[in-house]
Amino acid sequence: MDKIKNLVDPELKKYCRNLPFSKFILRATRLPLKILYATVSDKNVDVKSVRMDEGLTADVFTSKVMLENKPTVLFMHGGGFGYDAAPQHKRMAFGLAKNGYTVVLPHYRLLPNNKYPAAKEDALAAYAWTLGNLSDHVAVMGDSAGGTLAAYIALCAEKRGLKPPCCQLLFYPLTDSSMSSESMKKYEKAPLWCAANNRKLLEMYGAAKDDAEAFPLTATLPSVIVPSYIETAEHDCLSDEGAAFSDRLKEAGGETVLVRTKGTIHGYDGAQNSRLLKELQQSRLEFLSKFEK
Repeated sequence: MDKIKNLVDPELKKYCRNLPFSKFILRATRLPLKILYATVSDKNVDVKSVRMDEGLTADVFTSKVMLENKPTVLFMHGGGFGYDAAPQHKRMAFGLAKNGYTVVLPHYRLLPNNKYPAAKEDALAAYAWTLGNLSDHVAVMGDSAGGTLAAYIALCAEKRGLKPPCCQLLFYPLTDSSMSSESMKKYEKAPLWCAANNRKLLEMYGAAKDDAEAFPLTATLPSVIVPSYIETAEHDCLSDEGAAFSDRLKEAGGETVLVRTKGTIHGYDGAQNSRLLKELQQSRLEFLSKFEK
């Protein structure tokens, strides 16, 4: 890890640490993380809690500058399918809301108690609720495991009889279960998310190894491939599979923007005030602006 830390953007160095991932840790951190999430606020953004379905709630973020021509953003938070939304996810939602977007952040079912396809089904239920209750013009977005869930929505909406999202934005997503990429080997001991954590996640997740539909890289593509914006982190074991998913969509005729960030590690959205994040946030907003009505 120290070798990687020397190559990382100076503003990200303090985030170069191990993220523990076990059933015990996931359960033990649930309440503290919920308390931390609740402490984050912004006087310029209203947050309303809604019940989407039995056992499925979400926070809806709006601000005074909300513009009707912009798509509603369904934001699936990351956390290895086991950690609930973190303060950084709330801040990301605040940022979008202050730029005129309505943001929906679901609190989907988590590991270790809720195995595949619980989170996937919750993501699709949240999308259906958003279409039916807020807007029929929806962009899906997610970081890490949340990127997996956002990709599920874009891949499965058509099969579920739902209008496809107008676009998808995926940040350092988990898209493959094979753990065979070069980056998985090269960054086996990467900060925040390493190969060992990824292996534990896959075992805990419970998807059958021969289930091609369980991960975006091998899932059946829909007839309509939505425009995609995908970011990868340079020093991340998931880097290559995010790029591979972008390539697959492009080869199938999809419009894709792949941003391979440099000097970065998995979960760099935690550095909300860094120069890098400010540049990336602008890039994301520019992509989203293409889908204004």
